[in-house]
Amino acid sequence: MQTKPISRLALGVMLVLGATQAGGQTYVNLVQGQGALVAGDFNRDGRPDLAVANRDSNSVSVLMGNGNGTFQTALTLGLNRKPYFLAAGDFNGDGKPDLVSRNEDDLSLWPGNGDGTFQSPRNINLPMRHHLLSAAYGWVAGAMAGDFNHDGRMDLAFTSRDRNDDYVLNVYLGQTDGTFDAKSTTTLYTFAPSTEALVVGDFDGDGNLDARTAGVFGGFDGTPPMAMNLVRGKGDGTMFAPVLTRVYGGTPAVLVAADCSSDGLLDFVVNATIWSTNAAYLGTALNTGTTNFQTLPIEVENRPHALAIADFNRDNRPDLLTLIHSDTNVGVLLGNGDGTFQASQSFPTGLSIPLVVAVADFNGDGFPDAAIAGPTSANIAVLTNLNILAMPQFDAAFSVHSGGAFRGRLLGPPGQRQLIERSSDFVSWVAIATNSAGVTPFNFTNTTALPRAFYRARVIP
Repeated sequence: MQTKPISRLALGVMLVLGATQAGGQTYVNLVQGQGALVAGDFNRDGRPDLAVANRDSNSVSVLMGNGNGTFQTALTLGLNRKPYFLAAGDFNGDGKPDLVSRNEDDLSLWPGNGDGTFQSPRNINLPMRHHLLSAAYGWVAGAMAGDFNHDGRMDLAFTSRDRNDDYVLNVYLGQTDGTFDAKSTTTLYTFAPSTEALVVGDFDGDGNLDARTAGVFGGFDGTPPMAMNLVRGKGDGTMFAPVLTRVYGGTPAVLVAADCSSDGLLDFVVNATIWSTNAAYLGTALNTGTTNFQTLPIEVENRPHALAIADFNRDNRPDLLTLIHSDTNVGVLLGNGDGTFQASQSFPTGLSIPLVVAVADFNGDGFPDAAIAGPTSANIAVLTNLNILAMPQFDAAFSVHSGGAFRGRLLGPPGQRQLIERSSDFVSWVAIATNSAGVTPFNFTNTTALPRAFYRARVIP
């Protein structure tokens, strides 16, 4: 039987546990029970750092990045409550990154000192008789950072239940003294969802931050409905009334936003059952310039419990990273730039339950990396070689496979450099060619005869 050469992806995994090195990996021990990750330059040295919410030990760990994918020994910040989510930003306008934790029952602010250390946590008071959706009953939304009133300071958007038990969106404006002004409360529903998600961005293109919410409510047919709301911002911290944009099915609710269709409009990806037949567990909702979004299915085998979106191969097209609660691997789907994604590729993390992710350029090569943690592990997996996720695209008019050899023209966007590698066993890879600048398509035609094998392309700086 003839074997057709196929394109493969690869992924480098570095387990981050401390200052001890073995077998080319770096290790640092953390406490078990990580509930969230967030990246930020907490010591202002130009290298991304990590903050980790340790919900099982009522603490937050801060790790200074070395700029090569490794981290220094963790600094532990104590808290007398369970932190579930983290947000990073300069909330008081002093030029030093701060941290906010969404806890089991309230919110806390750690003002940053600008050197990687933080002041004692300050409680962020909720509106009178408001309370947060209990994290014990499902996925809950974290507090999202963004400048909702254009004053240069980061503000907070988060959901809660008010004195009437209505489900509401709160916007708190950051003040110079480290406090927050409870600027607006917008009612989303008259009852609370079982799981929720929140993402912020300028979805209507008016220059003001908006909020998109997802809530999963009880159903009777085995597929709970997921309601999506768009809450448009006015630019002063207040919000317009919510608009119900779509009802899907599925749980839990997870949202990420990016311009997936290359039209300048902010789209979003949601882990929902979007078709009544041949259901997909993931979908891209394309922004049409109105409150309506066109939904396209994304084929994955299981519904993800966490998502991250970034241009991992630097082709100016957002790519998608998926985490599944029951899978030790992560999935990566390369974006096509039209709202669709290529088939998911699975890669090991070394974690028993990869559940939360933060994205930044941790090793300084100009490409986004991913830090991944889970609730049952004391390790963080930092995937620093996501730049090799460049699926070779061959021009069908110039690509042929016959007589035991392959000839083809490899396409690449302007400015992209690719290293072409060949393997017969997926273990040993040999570099066979490199495009010089990526300005024109790299041409194998009539110049190189490639035997039957497996090929992959790595994007290189």
